[in-house]
Amino acid sequence: MNDIQSAAADLAETADQMNADVSEAQIRDQIEELTEYRIPLEDAVSTVRSRHELFGPMEIDAVADIDEDGEWFNLEVQVVELWEPNSDAIAQTGLIGDESGTIKFTWFDGTDLPMLEEGESYQLESVVSDLYQDRMSVKLNKATDVVELEEDIEVADRETEFNGRIVDIRDNSGLIKRCSEEDCNRVLSNGECPVHGQVEGEWDVRTIAVVDDGTETRVATFDAEATEELVGMSVEDARNMLAKNPDPDMIQHEIETETLGQRVSVTGPQYENDSSPTIFVDSFETVSGVTMDDIDNVLVRARS
Repeated sequence: MNDIQSAAADLAETADQMNADVSEAQIRDQIEELTEYRIPLEDAVSTVRSRHELFGPMEIDAVADIDEDGEWFNLEVQVVELWEPNSDAIAQTGLIGDESGTIKFTWFDGTDLPMLEEGESYQLESVVSDLYQDRMSVKLNKATDVVELEEDIEVADRETEFNGRIVDIRDNSGLIKRCSEEDCNRVLSNGECPVHGQVEGEWDVRTIAVVDDGTETRVATFDAEATEELVGMSVEDARNMLAKNPDPDMIQHEIETETLGQRVSVTGPQYENDSSPTIFVDSFETVSGVTMDDIDNVLVRARS
């Protein structure tokens, strides 16, 4: 079987699956006719495929199979989390995943795509892989087609436990405001949601801590409930503190005072981010045995 016969047989198989009214012989003859005009075989097959609309079901790739830079993929994923873009050029970035794993996604302003919603599932046709600082991600682009799925895509369970000392409290910890629009919950920047614009917002408190076990680090994100348990500060407590002292950094400083040097064991789903892997804390325990020397050493390290 030569190349034309092989290509015709493959295309005819798709035609049979779609109950298309075209035979293998007709497909072969049309491909041969085009190649006689010195049209490359690949282009000839594409022309015949388009002529008879022989587009079979899209092949969906697994997130775990994205391991080479600059390759194209079709994905069916759930949006696990949306992050605040660190550049005005980025329209949206965050974490997507399927049952095989998770991966960062980015799409840039000027690409005419619908905004993705956290917790929703989508088919993403034609995304391109990107390798940066040894971390793989995907970029949505002008060729990408986004279709919202009715059924939820299951995301791999990334539950993990990590033990270490809190050595740093990240910026954007403390009292924040989130978008008050239904099903949004994005963090506001200067009172503005990246999707819904200027909104009143709802108060929230969080702690983004760096935990170090002496060998490696994890970023541990504590929500309002976990922050209250860790620090003894509720959303209302933080608001009252801010009302008495309008210093915007004061809440974060209070969290640092209560937590730096504390040994913790955190449990929750872990996802890859740009720097250290991030654990979204479902539960945690504080571990005794912290000395004043430990705290002093960590404070020196955090301020250096």
